Amino acid sequence: IEMLCDPDAATWIDGPGGVQYALEACDPVEASGYQINGVDVSDFVPATWFGLAPTLTLAGNVLGPAELAPGGYAIARAPDGSTTDVFGSRRPPDWRLGGHRHARRHARQGAK
Repeated sequence: IEMLCDPDAATWIDGPGGVQYALEACDPVEASGYQINGVDVSDFVPATWFGLAPTLTLAGNVLGPAELAPGGYAIARAPDGSTTDVFGSRRPPDWRLGGHRHARRHARQGAK
């Protein structure tokens, strides 16, 4: 899903207060999922989440504009260009963070 939305992991969406969010459709609901024919599938946020509108996901998460589900996260870029990870009420396990897309996006911004 994320590869379809932003194959180069290079797109940022304007958010409130001058902050931008990485176009990563699965990260805001990282800990959620559902099944298709008995196969676990990651939940994702539709375009409305990035349009800063209330959102209902397929797994039943109801999120406000730019809100993160428990276990979800987003990569945010401040007006000065620095990036940081923002977490929902429960931080996802470390093994879920730092994947190739996550690392590439942070590397492009000079973040560590």
